[in-house]
Amino acid sequence: MKHIALNFLKFVLIVVALLLMIIGIFGVPSFIRSMRINGVDFGIWRLIFGITIYPAILLFLMALYQAFRLLGYIRWQKTFTQMAVVTLNHIKKETMTVTGLLYVAFLPVAYMIADDGDAPGLIIFAFLFASAPLVIGIFAYVMEMLLKEAIAIKTENELTV
Repeated sequence: MKHIALNFLKFVLIVVALLLMIIGIFGVPSFIRSMRINGVDFGIWRLIFGITIYPAILLFLMALYQAFRLLGYIRWQKTFTQMAVVTLNHIKKETMTVTGLLYVAFLPVAYMIADDGDAPGLIIFAFLFASAPLVIGIFAYVMEMLLKEAIAIKTENELTV
């Protein structure tokens, strides 16, 4: 049962990575080309969006790879090792950086689109979308701290026996 759940999670990670690559290859360029509303060109924001969105996608793919590795550690019962702590640390750093890049790239563009189209709900949606990696990063930080405590307790118990 455990292996089925882990395989399902790995499958989900692969699907998310493939969808993200498809969005990066097809969706982002067409969005950048179509960043004109009522004849108003976004100018420098098109450039900033184009420059920052691809590193964000790459970093998120790297975080997905680290999550894939973490599932491998769980499968081979190496959860309470320093390798798992390092993997969680990588996930935390990558997702926090993605959050920063999305705040710089995505939120100003969403504001301009919402302002021109008179759609204030778009700003809230964009903020929630850009904050999703932040939630993942905070969760990875909490799990990293818990794992460090568990490893310390495990090491202490091994020494007392």
